[in-house]
Amino acid sequence: MACHIETNTFNRVTVIRTRINGASGSMFLSIPASTSGSFEDTSNTDSLGVGDYLAYGISSVLSGSGQIDVDWIGAHFLASDTSKCMIGGSANAPTLLLSGTYYSSLFGAGNLATGDVPRATGLMPYTCTASNYTNYLTIANNPAAATFTLLKNGVASALSITSSPGVSGHITASSDTVVFAANDTCANSVVRSAGIQIDWANAGLLLQASP
Repeated sequence: MACHIETNTFNRVTVIRTRINGASGSMFLSIPASTSGSFEDTSNTDSLGVGDYLAYGISSVLSGSGQIDVDWIGAHFLASDTSKCMIGGSANAPTLLLSGTYYSSLFGAGNLATGDVPRATGLMPYTCTASNYTNYLTIANNPAAATFTLLKNGVASALSITSSPGVSGHITASSDTVVFAANDTCANSVVRSAGIQIDWANAGLLLQASP
């Protein structure tokens, strides 16, 4: 687990910790007061099962003054099946979907943005099969819905799904797969298809390397 602190004027120690299914995990980072830079926990690990929820919690035991700006938090995942890995991207806060097509990266943190395909595009490092394409909606007031499409080399792929009206949570395209070659690109595209109040938070994808 690692993070990068851009600026830090907070005059107390800040703790960043894994949260698994709503409980504290084993990995944590202790950020000294008024200290910025990169931090990494190389001693602790956490085990996750299929369907577990993973998050990161940021807290301080003591109240203080100042501000801490966290650029990113991440962890290295080792799958039980070493041919598989998980990629994904998360916004720093849920994004209200308005008109137009939004794009987000599946290679780390990043907010949704309309019309900014290059910023959202990542490069596949090896030949693989993509599946379990998932987007997460925090709010979807009925009849709000959205359509999610995985872009391969800038073109819509077979991995696409539309949420049901008024349904939030994890929206997963579980029946289709897409094969990527090394140096193909991928990006996440999101379009509000109905309603008004609908908020997007993150997206993920399962990759299985070809033999």
